Amino acid sequence: NKVLDLLTVEQLLNIDELGELLRKSIRGIDNKLVKSIRGKGLMIGVELTEPIAKLIAKELLLDNKIVIGNSGESVIRLLPPFVITNSEVEEFVEKFGTVLAKFSFSKQSSDIVVNNLNWMGGWHVSKVTKTKSD
Repeated sequence: NKVLDLLTVEQLLNIDELGELLRKSIRGIDNKLVKSIRGKGLMIGVELTEPIAKLIAKELLLDNKIVIGNSGESVIRLLPPFVITNSEVEEFVEKFGTVLAKFSFSKQSSDIVVNNLNWMGGWHVSKVTKTKSD
């Protein structure tokens, strides 16, 4: 691989350390939306308990200028650049945690309540109802 050939052993170790820091920091977010975290190096997937990955990606992009991807409806895909710093990882985790906190779930039903979410040109979503399929 040409990219790996250009990186030094020290750079590769730094990528592994930053990836571990990012995964550990996301695990530290106290939010029931985070189901699992997986990945290698800085290629990380965050599986959510609800199919709202696109909403979270839009919120991070429009309000925080952070670009992330999604894989399907319930997996957030993180692919930060190799030159990301510890402080940038910390800043991302703080903003990611804040966005996750905007989404709260009723324990009584499957309603998804979106608090103060403003996206798509000012459209304000106050409640999205997810129907249960039995």
